[in-house]
Amino acid sequence: MDTLGEIANAIEDDREVLDVLDAAIGTKVSKASNLSDLDNVATARTNLGLGALAVKGVVDATTLIADGIVTYAKLAAGAVATAAELCANTASKLLSVSSLWSAASVVDLGNVSGTVTIDFATGLNFKMTTTGSITLANPTNLKSGQAFGLKIAMGGAHTIAVGSEWRVIGGTAPTYNNTNGTNNYISGQRCDAGIIAYAGGKL
Repeated sequence: MDTLGEIANAIEDDREVLDVLDAAIGTKVSKASNLSDLDNVATARTNLGLGALAVKGVVDATTLIADGIVTYAKLAAGAVATAAELCANTASKLLSVSSLWSAASVVDLGNVSGTVTIDFATGLNFKMTTTGSITLANPTNLKSGQAFGLKIAMGGAHTIAVGSEWRVIGGTAPTYNNTNGTNNYISGQRCDAGIIAYAGGKL
C-alpha cells in the first residue's frame, strides 16, 4: 500500500479498525466547542490547577474574604508590613493591628552616656539608662509629623542636654531629676524640617 487511497480502502474494509478509530475520535474535545463539550468541567478545572476564583462572576474583597480565598495568613508573608518596615517606612504594604502595636512598643537603648543619636527607623518610643551625662543629638530618620516618647532612667547625678533641632515647648527648659534611681520623660514631634517640638520633666 503506497498511496493514501490504498490505506483508506484497507481501513474501510476492516470494520474493527473503523470502530476503534471512531471511538477514539469521539473522546476528543472539539476546538469549535471551546471546552463546552468536556465530560466533567469541575474535574478539568481542578486538573488545570484553577481554584474557586475561576468560577466567580464578580470578584470583590467581600467575596474573596468570605470564601477564604484571601486570608490574613496568606497576606502576611508578603503584603502586610512588619513593625520594622513600618518604623523605617520602607514598604508600601498593608498595616495590621499587631504590627502597629509592635511598632509602638518601647525600644530599650540600654546604658548611654555622652552624645546619643536615636535612630527612629528602629522604633517609635525609647528608653535608656544614663551612665554619665548625655546630649540628645539631632536624631536620624525622624519622619515629618512623627511623635515619640523617651523615658530616661538616671544612673547617677547626670545632666540631660539636647541638640540644635530640639525646641522646648514654652521656651523654658524642663527640670529633670538628676539623682541615681530617678526617672525623666520627654515627648516630642517632628513638626517641621529641622524642628523637634518637645516637652518633658520628672517622673
